[in-house]
Amino acid sequence: MKRNKPTEFAKYLHSFLVQYLANEKNVSHNTVKSYATAFKLLLDFLYEEMGMNPDRIECDNIHSEVIIEYLEWMEKTRNISISTRNQRLAAIKSFYKYVSKKSPSMIYTCSSIIGLDAKKGSNRMIPYLDMDQITILIEYLKEYEREQLSGTRISRI
Repeated sequence: MKRNKPTEFAKYLHSFLVQYLANEKNVSHNTVKSYATAFKLLLDFLYEEMGMNPDRIECDNIHSEVIIEYLEWMEKTRNISISTRNQRLAAIKSFYKYVSKKSPSMIYTCSSIIGLDAKKGSNRMIPYLDMDQITILIEYLKEYEREQLSGTRISRI
């Protein structure tokens, strides 16, 4: 029975998740789990959508276009939020920064992935009180304070 030799990608991913994040960067266990999930999903995508067996994936199989397709796939099939998508991209970028330091021959591919932009989400409206509402609130608080001092009850607004 022939054994497959681990690919460079597998070696880098293992050392990134097991040694670099935990030991050198001292990130939390939850961060390591989150990064591992990002790569588990990437491996699922590569297998399901591109027919690549995880144990045969090489570094040069993955480039910026593949990462963009992966991010779009997650949005469509897993219905993830933009913030989750951006978190997955951050994990991948961190990995490729690590790889670029370990393998200078990969710098072009790594830099094209590192250069991918996060997706902008819609800005949430921050609720605020207008001047009339603030005035009502202040008057209510003043009335409440008077009530506390005199022992009477205030009427509800």
